[in-house]
Amino acid sequence: MLNNACQECRRQFVENPTRQPIADETRELIDKLLKERTTKLLDRLRSLKKRGKLIVQMDQMWSFVGSKANKKWIGLAMDKATREIVGLYVGDRSRAGAWGLWQSLPAVYRQGAACYTDFWEASLLPRKRHRTVGKNSGLA
Repeated sequence: MLNNACQECRRQFVENPTRQPIADETRELIDKLLKERTTKLLDRLRSLKKRGKLIVQMDQMWSFVGSKANKKWIGLAMDKATREIVGLYVGDRSRAGAWGLWQSLPAVYRQGAACYTDFWEASLLPRKRHRTVGKNSGLA
């Protein structure tokens, strides 16, 4: 399989490709399965909301990419009851990072969950939803 370029426009193409386009039937099946999965997930979240108060624990950790000078923060949001990760943000440990993590939450959590963090600079989170607690509380 060789990559070639058109002599006129220089656009690259693969001569005799081994991968074929996805058939329309397969695309429709994928769409159907994604819709079913999304519907089930939303139903599950709604039932959790009806059962009681949603509680989200937010925390951060850092790692580096390539060198320690290239530090990246990973923000995670976890549903306290199910222990599932419901939000994720990779960036820095700033107000923008806190907002990115908040925006990664599904709408049902942003509308009704109490979100617990340690004393991270998360002042952009809505006051009605955000609680700061110490690490020893078991909520952050």
